[in-house]
Amino acid sequence: MFNKIFRYTLILFVALGLIFSTVPASTSYALERVVTIGGTKPYKNISEFLLFDNLTEGNVWYVNSNIALSGGAGKAWGTACATLDAAINKAGEGDIIFIADNHTESFTAADGFDADVAGITIIGLGNGADRATFTFANTAATVAIGAANVTIDNVRFLAGISDIVTGISVEVGGDNLTLRNCEFPIPTTATFEFLNVITLATGADDFTIENCKYRGGATSATNHFLYAGTGINSNLKVVNSDIQGLFAIAGIWSNKVDTLGLIANNTILNSVTGQHCIEFTTTATGMIVNNRLYGDTYAATLDPGSMFCLGNLASAAIDLDGVPIPTLPAIGTVTAGSADDILKKLYYTADGTGNYPATVAQESALSYIMSKSASAAATSYNNTTDSLEAIRDVIDTNDTANQIDIDAILADTITISGGTLPVSPTSGSLATFVSGGGTALGTPLATSKSLVDAIGTNGTTVADTATGIAGMIGVDDADNVMATSSVASNRDGSVFERLEHIAKYLETGTPGALVAPANTFTILDILGTDGSTTTGAVAGSILGAIGTNEAAAATAFTSSAVEAEANGSVLERLEALQVSAGPSYIHPKYLAVATGTFDTTGVWSTVASHEIATVTGMVKVTIIPECVTSVSSVSDTGTIQLGDETVTSSVIAASTLGAGAMAAGELWVDATLTRTILTQTQVNAITFVVAAGKDIGYEVATNALSAGSMIFHIWWTPLDATGAVAAGAGGTL
Repeated sequence: MFNKIFRYTLILFVALGLIFSTVPASTSYALERVVTIGGTKPYKNISEFLLFDNLTEGNVWYVNSNIALSGGAGKAWGTACATLDAAINKAGEGDIIFIADNHTESFTAADGFDADVAGITIIGLGNGADRATFTFANTAATVAIGAANVTIDNVRFLAGISDIVTGISVEVGGDNLTLRNCEFPIPTTATFEFLNVITLATGADDFTIENCKYRGGATSATNHFLYAGTGINSNLKVVNSDIQGLFAIAGIWSNKVDTLGLIANNTILNSVTGQHCIEFTTTATGMIVNNRLYGDTYAATLDPGSMFCLGNLASAAIDLDGVPIPTLPAIGTVTAGSADDILKKLYYTADGTGNYPATVAQESALSYIMSKSASAAATSYNNTTDSLEAIRDVIDTNDTANQIDIDAILADTITISGGTLPVSPTSGSLATFVSGGGTALGTPLATSKSLVDAIGTNGTTVADTATGIAGMIGVDDADNVMATSSVASNRDGSVFERLEHIAKYLETGTPGALVAPANTFTILDILGTDGSTTTGAVAGSILGAIGTNEAAAATAFTSSAVEAEANGSVLERLEALQVSAGPSYIHPKYLAVATGTFDTTGVWSTVASHEIATVTGMVKVTIIPECVTSVSSVSDTGTIQLGDETVTSSVIAASTLGAGAMAAGELWVDATLTRTILTQTQVNAITFVVAAGKDIGYEVATNALSAGSMIFHIWWTPLDATGAVAAGAGGTL
C-alpha cells in the first residue's frame, strides 16, 4: 500500500513539473468555453479564461439547431453541435450539455438520441414553447437512456404521429435517471399519441420524475404515461407532476413487485371510462401521498397494491369535490350503555331512531340545542315552534310580534329619524356625544356650536372666523380667505403666511422681517450656478470644483477642450489621467465574423478580395482565423492571404489550400495551416495597427474556395476619437 502511494505521488509531481516547465508565465490561453447568463448570448469571451479554469468543473457542451455553422466543435455557442446526440457523443462523465431555446429535432428511428454517457446533465434553456422540442415522427422513434446518473431538465417531447411504441425507453443500465421540469405537450393532431410515454426496463432503479407536465391528444388513448411492468424496480419516484390525458390502462402502472416507491403531490386525470389514474400490483410496497386524482369511477381511480396511502383525494365528476381514497376505515360497532354510546346521543331521538323527533331524547345533542330545560327532562322543546323550520317561517313572514323593534333601539341610542339631526338628542345617545361631547370625552362644544364651527368653515366657502382650524391655516389671520394666491410674508401669522415667509428666505436670502446673518448664501450660491445655465459658476462652488477651469468663474461644461491639470478641477484631473494612460485604459472589444460555407461562387468563396471588417479611424487589431469545417480549394491550388485593402498580404502571406489543408479547430496565422496552439510571438505577428480607415480582408487567388467554412476572431482597440471596427459582409475590399 505504501509503495502505491509513493509511486502515485511521484508521478503527480513529475506531471506537474512538466506542465509548469512548458507554460510561460506571461502567456494567456483561450479555452473553448463560453460562460452564458440568462440565455444563449455570451457575456465573457473565450480568450479571457486561464489555462486551468476548468479543473474544478465538468466540461460544458452546447447544442443549437438554429446556428449557421452546423457540425461544430460544440464548446461554444458559435460552434454548437446541431443535435443533442452529437454533443452526448463528445461528452464525458460529469459534463453538462446546454440546449438553446427554440432548438428542434425530429426523430424517425429508434434512439433519436441515446443518453449512453454516465453522469451527464442535459439542460434546456428558455420557457414554455420556446424550450428545446424533440418530435417523434415515426412509430419506431424513441429516446434511449442507456447510462446511469443522467439528468434531463427543461425540455419538451412531442408526439408527431399515431401509435408511437415508446417515447422514452429507460434501459437496464439507466439507473438513477431524473426527468425534471420536462413537458409532453398536446400533440398538434388529436390522433397523435405514444402507446407508452415512458417505459422502465427491469432493474432501472431510482428513477425520478419531478415537476413534469403531460397532456394527451383529444381522441386517441395512450396505454400508460409511465409503464413499469417490464420487471421489478426499486425507489421509483413520481412527484409534483401534472399528468392529464386518455389512458387505456392507467396513468402510472406496474404489475410487478416494485419496492420503496413514492408517488406524491401529483395531479392525475384519466378520461377513459372506468380506468385507473394509479395502479400497482397487490404486493408492491412504498407510499402514495397527497395526490389529486380524477376519473369517472371513484373506485377505479387508485389501486395502491400494498403501498401506504395518506391524504389522497379522488373526484368522479366535474361538479364534485374530492373525497379520501382509499375510503376511510369503519369505526366499529357501538355498544349500548358503553362509553361509545356518546355517538348514539349525537343523533338518536326519543324512539331510538334517526327520525326527526316530536320530542328529543334526554342527554342527547338535540336536547341541549333545542331545549332550555334540564337535560334529564327535555320537556320544553316543541318542534312546531322551536325547530329551525319554524324559526325560518317566522322570519319569512316578517312576524315581529315577539321581537324588539330595531327602530326603537336606534331611537333610544342614536335618535335619528327621517334622516335629520334632532334638535334635542336623547340624553346618553350617540348623537349627544357627537354634537356636544361629555366629561369622559374631553371639553364639550358650546351648546350653539358644532364640529363645522370647530373646523372653521361654513361648508360652502373657506371664508370664516379666525378662531377655527381653517383660521389658523388661512392666508390672512384676519379674514382667512384661502381663495387668493396673494399671501403676505408674516413670521407670526397663519400657516400659509409663515410658509410664505420661509419661501422668500430660501429664494432670495432676504428673510423679510427676520434679521439675516452677516454672511447669507442661497442654495444656488453653494451650487455655483445662476439656475438657468451652467456658465455662471463661482470658482469656489461645487460647479467650480468640477468645471473645466478651476480658476475661472465661467466653468462651462460645453467645451471639450479641457486642460490637463494634475492639481486642477475634476475634469482637468480626469483629462490628465487620460493623457498619461493613453489608449491602454481601454479594454479590447471582441468581434466574430463567420464566412458561411465555401462553394466556389458564394460571396466568401470567389477569386477576389473579401471584406472581413470595416474600419473607421485608427485602431489596434488582433485577428485569429479559425477553421470551423475542413477548407479546400478548386484543384487544391487556390491560395489565401490576409491584410488590408492596400496590401492584402500585409498580415499573412499567401498560403496554398490543398485538399483538406485546414481541419476543424485549426488556426491560420502563417503558411502552416494546422496549428491549434499559438505562442505569444505568433499572436504578436497577427496583431497590427490600421490607420485612415483601411478595411481588413483576405484575398483568394488562382482558384476559388470549394468547401469548408471559417470564423475570424477579432479583438480591437480604438487609438483615436473615431476608431471603430464593424463586421464585413464578404464583398470586395
